[in-house]
Amino acid sequence: GYVFYFFTINAFLIQLLGFSLESGVAYYTARKSMREGRLINFSLTWTAIVTALTLGLYYLYNYYNPGAIEYPIMYPIAFVAGNMLIAFGNAIYFSKYNFVIPNVFSLMINITLIIFLIVTNEFSRVEVPASFIPIYFYSFLVHGLLLFLSLFIVSKEEKFILKVTSKNISKIFRYSSYAFIANILFLGLTRIDYFFIKYFCSAEDMGNYIQVSKIAQLFFILPAMISTVMFPFIAAGTKPEMTRQVKGFSSRLVLLYTFICLALGMSGYWLFPWIYGPSFANMFIPFLLIIPGIIAMSGMYPYTAYFSAEDRIIVNIRGSLFAFVFIVIADAVFIPTYGINAAALISSIGYFIYYCYVYLVFKKEMSVEKNTLVRNLVSRQA
Repeated sequence: GYVFYFFTINAFLIQLLGFSLESGVAYYTARKSMREGRLINFSLTWTAIVTALTLGLYYLYNYYNPGAIEYPIMYPIAFVAGNMLIAFGNAIYFSKYNFVIPNVFSLMINITLIIFLIVTNEFSRVEVPASFIPIYFYSFLVHGLLLFLSLFIVSKEEKFILKVTSKNISKIFRYSSYAFIANILFLGLTRIDYFFIKYFCSAEDMGNYIQVSKIAQLFFILPAMISTVMFPFIAAGTKPEMTRQVKGFSSRLVLLYTFICLALGMSGYWLFPWIYGPSFANMFIPFLLIIPGIIAMSGMYPYTAYFSAEDRIIVNIRGSLFAFVFIVIADAVFIPTYGINAAALISSIGYFIYYCYVYLVFKKEMSVEKNTLVRNLVSRQA
């Protein structure tokens, strides 16, 4: 059981101590308004700080609760440091339009882990051999180190000469603070219903709803990948047509997921119990109710990427805040009576509120930009 506990605690530490600083690093790498060497040094420095804080927190906890930690202290150190390096390394590479190297390293690590697991499983005859667990946790650190070693090779700057100035740090923290708030709010609006369901509903209903939520999360992988590709081009301004295509990307995602959700909607009544078992027969109605939210949220990603790339994350924060407040109030009112069906419908409406807000702001700005362009053309002709 300690593995689940391990992931929960350390993922929270990464989210909290990381402060979404990889967002600031990605933004300034894409805009080329800071030297890459400074951003690499900043990333390594902050990783060292977070790792030291993690080590201190674990030692402090172990001091007051001797024997409470069930795993070696180097596991969380490797896990936290590795994930920080991976986040910063991917941010720098993606913002340089290099999507090959990070994915090659990820593929190499995962293939190695799979081979090691298969081989050790043959000898130990247990589902997850004990020897695999430390290898798995240390793999995060190896992955992160590989990313930064490759950065030192492919980048031509003098990394150790370039110091990170207080002005640079201030800019990175300013941008990242908005990204951090946006990420926390997004996490809240996609997870807050769990707390209400756990309190007001049965364990069986909770299990059904979590599976529906996991399916919904799978739909967001492709939009997130597309947004990752769009972000550096919009931030750098190297491809102005990318900004004009934001609405097109959103529309295509909406159309694609509408067809997929319709197919699942028609087959889910039989499909879900067949895949998950008879105890998950109550997944179907919540899934139907959350379909509009899935479609809206997927179509929203290109717009949030646009505002992030334009250093206007405040738009995303406002949209997610409106959705979050609605979901919390509606969950508190309706879940005690209507259970997981209400939770699914409320989340769906909340996601739609978020989508509508960012879409309307984007549409308004594009209209203003178009009118300004027309007036400039008319004045020149006159």
